[in-house]
Amino acid sequence: MHGGRPGGCTLSVRGNGTGGVAADAKAAPVYLVFGSKVLADELIESLRRSHVSPEWEAVNVSALDGDECSPREVVALARTAPIGAGKRLVVVSGVHWFKKGSKVDAVLEAYAERPSPSSIVVFYQEEAPARSPFVDAVARAGGLADCSSRKGAAARLARSAAAAAGKSITPEALERVCTASSGDADFVRTEMDKLIACAGDSPVIDVTHVDLVGFGHPQSSVFELAEAVASGDAGRSLRIASGLLRADEDPQRIMQALAWQFRVIYRLKYLASRGANEEEAARTAGLMPFVASRLARWARKMPEDRIASVLEAILETDVALKSGSAGARLALETLVVRTCRILSPNSGRHQ
Repeated sequence: MHGGRPGGCTLSVRGNGTGGVAADAKAAPVYLVFGSKVLADELIESLRRSHVSPEWEAVNVSALDGDECSPREVVALARTAPIGAGKRLVVVSGVHWFKKGSKVDAVLEAYAERPSPSSIVVFYQEEAPARSPFVDAVARAGGLADCSSRKGAAARLARSAAAAAGKSITPEALERVCTASSGDADFVRTEMDKLIACAGDSPVIDVTHVDLVGFGHPQSSVFELAEAVASGDAGRSLRIASGLLRADEDPQRIMQALAWQFRVIYRLKYLASRGANEEEAARTAGLMPFVASRLARWARKMPEDRIASVLEAILETDVALKSGSAGARLALETLVVRTCRILSPNSGRHQ
């Protein structure tokens, strides 16, 4: 690895924990990162984990100092094919080539238009870059990274945390994280740890997991709604549902989260009937223990045919919503009442 003076983007050379490179990871060929160095380092570390083979890091990762190298040297290194698997990662820190009043070297502009597909080049500077053909080309490729925006910074931290766990996060879930965090990096890290744990073996963190941990809803969550429904308590269920709706939660999103939970309950019920203990069932269903234990408790209490009836009711409501034959709020409230009747301990038949 080439050395660079302190103050640049720091790359820690260590394995990504998977023994290889993420096959489906996407990255721009050239990045221009500006703003917070801490956040820039998070992004660079995520790129290293996702695209550089751990076995070849020593020769395929280069950290350069913008004051001690030239644009031609950077381009020459970027056009050098990586050794072994994965991509070459070139990080140039402390650059001043893209500041206002500076003229971008023609060599860099030419490279940005026709970058090497086997390399990722990251330039970092503290201040926002001036407009230029180079910056425009980087922006078109999706490599312009503003680490000074609080919401943008939260998004990058969340994506980085997900990538470090071998996961991605959907746009809807990411928006919820960023909105709730108000740009607080510690909050993002803490909540992403919860979401990663909740997602278990799932490669994608989505709004279902957000709802399961009650993210963004300090008073109630969809998990609490499902628990009230599971107990057959229509009054409490409607109060929780109303609270979620007042918080501008999407009725269809609530329904989708309920569907996910009852599908998992059904699967845990099936696995238990085949002799699997709680730990084995959780592992097979791809659930973290603290999620599996709560859902397994419901599965033990619910007759299989009633769980099936709940899933049927959810499906019918989903069809009604998508066909436009029912209003979203009324459809959700009707579903909650119907499901409570199905699951009520005093119910002797399906509703």
